[in-house]
Amino acid sequence: MERLSIDTLVNKENPLSISYVPSDLIAVDNNEYNFHGYSDPNLKPMVSSQIYIPFLDLEMASVYDGLHITVDSGYRSAQYQRALFMNRFVLNRVDIKAKFPDISPEELDAEAYKLTTSQVAKMGCSEHQTGYAFDIACYKNGEYSAATTEEERGWMNENAHRFGFILRYPKGKEEITGFDFEPWHYRYVGNDIANRLYNGGDWITLEEYHKSLKLKL
Repeated sequence: MERLSIDTLVNKENPLSISYVPSDLIAVDNNEYNFHGYSDPNLKPMVSSQIYIPFLDLEMASVYDGLHITVDSGYRSAQYQRALFMNRFVLNRVDIKAKFPDISPEELDAEAYKLTTSQVAKMGCSEHQTGYAFDIACYKNGEYSAATTEEERGWMNENAHRFGFILRYPKGKEEITGFDFEPWHYRYVGNDIANRLYNGGDWITLEEYHKSLKLKL
């Protein structure tokens, strides 16, 4: 299957085929992919081989600075993404019902679905399916943890662009990306684009980048 361009835009308006699977996936590390109760403990986090070396460079730089950034969740199949979406939908439904016990079933489903779509991408709409995106984790005290602190997230925010990665869902850009602020989610786009989108820490979104390309045509 043909490999996607590194600047491919994937979002709610630009979904991937649910059958798309990167042909060059490679395991990133020994993290057993078990941070979440609904994850398959037999899976290891994988990314496209195209971003493997840039990621290793980023990881080594973080270690040099006294941290150890690694991968929580890398590639996800469309089917796996659907499972994540439905898991979050069920949890949101329970929470909303607890807050509004008299809500009708129809309203409950509608509100839970609306909330979930702002938190988790639907099947085919997740960047994780490209193999170019990952959620950060850290390795400390001999264990992997998805509970990253402001220190790890701050380091990524200031340094990721040097290795070709962008903060994909910046704060204040929710209306543009369609997703809540996610300080843990990074996407590889290559050094040239990443340096432009970094914008001195005031991140430009991939949506804005693609829109600017269209305006130049």
